Amino acid sequence: LQFGRALMDGSPEEYGNYFDGSLDEVAVWRRPLTDSEIAAEARIPNGGRNAVELVADWSADGASGTALTDTVSGYGPRLTLSGGAALDGRTLTLDGVNAAAVADGPLVDGTGSFTVSTDVTLDGSAVASWPKGRVGHVLGWRAADGSTLGLWYEARGMVTTWDPDALEEKLVPVGYWRFGRLDADGTYVASTSYEPVRTDEPVRL
Repeated sequence: LQFGRALMDGSPEEYGNYFDGSLDEVAVWRRPLTDSEIAAEARIPNGGRNAVELVADWSADGASGTALTDTVSGYGPRLTLSGGAALDGRTLTLDGVNAAAVADGPLVDGTGSFTVSTDVTLDGSAVASWPKGRVGHVLGWRAADGSTLGLWYEARGMVTTWDPDALEEKLVPVGYWRFGRLDADGTYVASTSYEPVRTDEPVRL
């Protein structure tokens, strides 16, 4: 039983037909499975729910330098920092100008279901000057026609609120988190946060 290459007459083929990719949860049975058994195996129940596989998990705790490597999922994808991106031992900081962190390659099947989660702290003083409609892309997977997936902040202007500490009115930025698919022409289909974004404090998205 060989994994990752082909055999001919008991020996590897001249060209090997070596597999380029990842294998996981391989299973072999002594008999043919029925349709219902195949369907049950495909679901892989986990606590009453379908099992999910973690493909990337980046934590900036204790991290520094110009790259952040996933040490949790087992796949080890790396984020390479560029521009003004920086690791301070606790977070990945992006300056909203030219900072970015790029993964080694695609991590999910964009045509299927997937889950993305992250902690975000939005700099209120920075986005206060943003015009209505400006977008800050938190994370995404770019495609030729836009973005297969995207999580972004969209500015919606400024509003006047009362500051009980200073006992005066102040202007604060208003915006919303959006998660969806962004087209090359700027249109999108997305889920939008119910409440306006809170700035200068961590939010789990």
